[in-house]
Amino acid sequence: MQTSSSTLSAPKPKRQLLLLLEQLRDVENNDSSQRLDSMLSAVHEADIADVMETIPRNERLTLWERLPMTLKSDVLLELSERVLQDLLPQIPEEQTAELMQQMTGDDVASLLRDISPELSGRLIRRAGLVNNIELRTSLAFADDTVGALMGFDSVIADETDTVDDLCNRLRKRGELPSHCDKLFVVDTLSRLVGVLPLKRLLLYPPTSLAREIMVTEDLHFFRTEESIEKAASAFERYDLISAPVLTDTHQIVGRLTIDEILDHLQKNRELGLLNSAGVTEEEDLFASLPRRFTNRWRWLLVNLVAAFFISRVVGLFESTIVNVVALASLMPIVAGMSGNVGNQTATLTVRALALEQIDRTNWRAVVWGEIALSLINGLVWGGLVGCFAYLLYERLDLALVLVVAMIFSFFAAAVTGFFFPLLMKRIGKDPALGASVVLTSVVDTLGFFVFLSLGAIFLL
Repeated sequence: MQTSSSTLSAPKPKRQLLLLLEQLRDVENNDSSQRLDSMLSAVHEADIADVMETIPRNERLTLWERLPMTLKSDVLLELSERVLQDLLPQIPEEQTAELMQQMTGDDVASLLRDISPELSGRLIRRAGLVNNIELRTSLAFADDTVGALMGFDSVIADETDTVDDLCNRLRKRGELPSHCDKLFVVDTLSRLVGVLPLKRLLLYPPTSLAREIMVTEDLHFFRTEESIEKAASAFERYDLISAPVLTDTHQIVGRLTIDEILDHLQKNRELGLLNSAGVTEEEDLFASLPRRFTNRWRWLLVNLVAAFFISRVVGLFESTIVNVVALASLMPIVAGMSGNVGNQTATLTVRALALEQIDRTNWRAVVWGEIALSLINGLVWGGLVGCFAYLLYERLDLALVLVVAMIFSFFAAAVTGFFFPLLMKRIGKDPALGASVVLTSVVDTLGFFVFLSLGAIFLL
């Protein structure tokens, strides 16, 4: 008799989270503490972190206090920067320091990067990690470099080791590092000479030497100062799970793994979405109102100034609009479609910059391609909208003005959408930062000005 798959399958994480939330809120109303503790012990630390992202601030601390100490360090490492910055100041520093002592140096560095330097310094001193070499090494590198994300749990083999020696050594370890798919083989000077996939330890005779069965062609390794974006691209292109990190003398200093790459890409994706809307950092939906206001006001101010400027541009043509009322009903079409063209160009440009597909040798070809496409789109869609305007108002001159305005607006949108991300990258900022705000302001201003100017010249 077969058992249904639904009977054997474990509860889905979302269902676990909902049950956990319900339990958490019931604690104050009934004696369900024991049931809650049992549930917490059964839920994965990543799911607990997700719960803490979705509950109010006071409940986060309550949940944190109920967690067993064996889970707390893992949960801390799973929390997003915005929640970590809110939660850590509420936790006694002695407790956080104790948890840091249970972590590896690279994990501590990852934790400290998300909090203020003042709090980081106090926690390092309390945890007695001032002289921790791994921690100091990780913190010495910029956030967007390989050195900042690498771990120090590499499994290294000497080129003269036999398969039997290596298998015995791995058994004595008792546990392999996460995402360990290969050993790094070094020579007598501790320089990387090849990699040895774990599966080869099972397929080759026990007396085989590492140098005889190791892989030496197409070795993928990284330097500590290389950008994470380059490493992420290599991991995707070559389907890597782990890769060694080397010094300038080709000696191994660490290891980069796919989980760190995925975490970095996910964080960048979220930041890109926020930055494109003018939100300068990850925002906690349950953070205090002053903090949320501070996070948003800058680009709202930019948008307000731009809106006033656009209103003055439109105000210059009040008499034109009064005499040709149709212009007022057609203006949103010009602005809306041009804005869409600009957003498409900006999105593709930001993606190309992230993948390093645009450089000094090809940017002219890319921008001319975008300009040509915008002119074609302007002619095609402007012509379509012009026909619609002619059928609606029976004025050929109005239709032609609309076509010309849309061609120019599409052109301006494409140019702005391409060059604004490049400018932001050139000055060291996120290319997506404020892109939608700037595009809306520039495209609306130019679109309205050209459309109404042409209307004033040819329609009156």
